[in-house]
Amino acid sequence: MDEQAMAAPPVGVASPWLNVAPVIRMKTFARKIVSKKKRRFKQHGFNLDLSYITPRIIAMAFPCEGAESIYRNDISEVSAFLNMFHENHFKVFNLCAERTYDPAKLGGNVEWMPFTDHSPAPTEEIFCFCEHAYDWLIADPNNVIVVHCKAGKGRTGLMVCAYLLYSRECSDPVTAIQYYGEKRTKNGKGLTISSQRRYLFYFYDLWKHGPRNLVPLVISRISLYSNVSMKHDIAIQISCNGGNGSFQLNQILDSQHGGCVANLVKEGKNTTFLFSEVRIMGDVRIAVYDARYSGKPIFYFWFNTAFVDGNLFTLASKSELDKPSKVIVVFSSRLLQKFGRAEVMLGGEGRAMEHITKKLSNINRFLSPVRRY
Repeated sequence: MDEQAMAAPPVGVASPWLNVAPVIRMKTFARKIVSKKKRRFKQHGFNLDLSYITPRIIAMAFPCEGAESIYRNDISEVSAFLNMFHENHFKVFNLCAERTYDPAKLGGNVEWMPFTDHSPAPTEEIFCFCEHAYDWLIADPNNVIVVHCKAGKGRTGLMVCAYLLYSRECSDPVTAIQYYGEKRTKNGKGLTISSQRRYLFYFYDLWKHGPRNLVPLVISRISLYSNVSMKHDIAIQISCNGGNGSFQLNQILDSQHGGCVANLVKEGKNTTFLFSEVRIMGDVRIAVYDARYSGKPIFYFWFNTAFVDGNLFTLASKSELDKPSKVIVVFSSRLLQKFGRAEVMLGGEGRAMEHITKKLSNINRFLSPVRRY
């Protein structure tokens, strides 16, 4: 891939932003702090949290208005950039579930494909994004896509990496993650959320081998293994979406809640939740809390039941957890710092598992031999 992708716009093009009063030092410093290790586009008078992943794929942070535009991307500056270098040839994908903006301010060709921050997108939505991006890019050799979430790194990285695989720009998920990290950041850490990376591998599996059956399972236990003893109760939250939105479970489970479907068992340094009738199917999120505190979990993780081989889903190390809370860790550091592994036992002894024939939603129509732009 072209090493000059970051400098895709032609050299020597005058920018209207050069005629604007110089950006104050505080604004420049604030933007640098907020963008952290992400690469910025600082050419032709622009200073944007934006990177060319390829000459036709752009990743950027959320385009803002008002006071927030002081330290994030100014939507008017983003509009000027796109119209200068890609006028009438850009399509924007907004992945933010928590916020949006008037599409007309970016030319109107904006598609909203929202999912939650620090979480993976369902595999069918990843395929949908890839298909829509492909259709736009194949329509005209000058067309480009612009992908953003809030920071323009995690959710954006999941979708961009998926498209690099979909278009055969990258041969496997590891290569795609590495390439995206190099192009989007200075330290190579682009797609870092463990569950987002896990779902990229799910996507690749489906892309390479075809659809899997959605299988309803029953959680019989969740075990947390630590190297130190915990003095306080741990709470578990299970959220489940069966793929069509009709099956959901969302409740806190610990020894303090009446009518709880779980029994808490402490065995030395380890904590186990024993369940009776907790049925799951599709995308599952398990979050672990310190029972004394509400708010952010200590950590959480996602998986999909279609990709569970056997009856045990295991996280072998702390690196496989999603976004350990820096605030809650102050109170629960003994669990997190000495975390050994987590296991989710599915199906209970002697329970006949009900396999169904329904496929992952709408995957078949997205699968085709070779997709290039």
